[in-house]
Amino acid sequence: MVSIAILAIPIETYVQHYYAPIMFRRNGNTYTHPHLLINVARRILFSGIQGAGKTTLLNEVKRQGVDCTAISGSDALRHVIGTSDLSDFDKFSEEERTTFRGQAVDYLIELSRTRAHPLIIDGHLILRNRETGEIEVNWNEHDQRLYTEIIVLNIDAETILERRLGDTRERALNLESVIEELDAEMNAIERYIVDKPLAFIEQTDLSLATSELRSILEPKRRIESNTEVPDWLNNPDNNRANILEFATDLNISDGQPVILIDADRTLTPLDSAAELYSLVEPLSWDSFCAGFRHFGYSFEAFREAVIATSAISADSYRKYCAEAANLIPLHPDAINLLKGLRSGPGYPMIVTCGSSTIWRQLLDHHDCHEIPIFGGSHFAVDHFLIGKDEKGILAHFFKERDHPVISIGDSEVDELMMQQSDLAVMAHNHKHNRDLLPGLIGIRDVRQWSQTGESETISDFDPITFEQIIQTVEAISND
Repeated sequence: MVSIAILAIPIETYVQHYYAPIMFRRNGNTYTHPHLLINVARRILFSGIQGAGKTTLLNEVKRQGVDCTAISGSDALRHVIGTSDLSDFDKFSEEERTTFRGQAVDYLIELSRTRAHPLIIDGHLILRNRETGEIEVNWNEHDQRLYTEIIVLNIDAETILERRLGDTRERALNLESVIEELDAEMNAIERYIVDKPLAFIEQTDLSLATSELRSILEPKRRIESNTEVPDWLNNPDNNRANILEFATDLNISDGQPVILIDADRTLTPLDSAAELYSLVEPLSWDSFCAGFRHFGYSFEAFREAVIATSAISADSYRKYCAEAANLIPLHPDAINLLKGLRSGPGYPMIVTCGSSTIWRQLLDHHDCHEIPIFGGSHFAVDHFLIGKDEKGILAHFFKERDHPVISIGDSEVDELMMQQSDLAVMAHNHKHNRDLLPGLIGIRDVRQWSQTGESETISDFDPITFEQIIQTVEAISND
């Protein structure tokens, strides 16, 4: 089974409480920016008749590190019905099945809004009814509104039959039945898939099929490489080399605990980029967001954001960053945490996808001059950018050098950093961390931190205070 992210809450509760819009200020007015209210992630139906090998292919794509969330349509149904056994589903009336599928679609749509990367639903356009033996089309108005595109694993009947014969699951085990299902699937595609992007993968070799699927899930660069931007912005390897060079030059003692701290939404309720863009009329928020809608939280997405911000001069950028810093309050407990870590035995640093220039001013304002900042938003000012992958690489860098690593973050962008840490501290965010929780599955030591001291417990992770974080660093240093 591939990585499955399931929110064990009613859809209505999620919509009302867990997807708070980001408020945006410009010219003294406050409003909700439409591109921040709803995350339009790709929702992909990965179809193919039973035995085509979809699950194996998805497992391989995930193993290779493709940034996506995959869930089977059956698991979504199990979630909304409240059962682990779907063996009686075909006994339900057509009306009941349509109702449950509609609820599953609502669930999947809301799930897609918690994650920036593609949501892949492992499903079927056609299925053979286990009660009647008849082939039924598995597509209705709910599926029409759910999927943004379709990928079909369409391989030959002989290979599918061979795979079914090696499987213990209940499926038709003769060539004529397999051919009938393949024909039914193609007929369903021709009849129902008329207004959505459609791609076919017809490779039986796993490596070739994986390469094809990756090429679909990882779209090509939208803004081409050019000589007007520095090398680090054209090449993720150069960007990472600059990050690790900066990390290597830090004066960290052998075995000293390293504390990696996210900034926006973790130390403040605000987003530094949103505050900056609210002040600068020439900057296009749509251009800033376009990469994330297209690429998720990848290097390419953050690259486009840097290019969008670099539309203004370096001098103007620094000027507006100073103004934005004056608009951003830090949580009182965040200030206490930073000051306690600064004077303690650990080595704290800020690792932000936001503006390092804004955060330098914020830290300096609170006498945290010694705390270094990893981040970058303007290619004439900064020397690298920090995204989701880069946070994970940085945590891995310190971990490999035998530094105990504590990470503090609030969102999906922080999950790779937190997965590489000895202790992961989940800071409460405006989404109640529904974007981060799936990425914390399997991490051995996770705590949750209410920066305000007032937000409600979000999961069953043990709570931790800023004083306890500081004490933990001291205890690790004394071991």
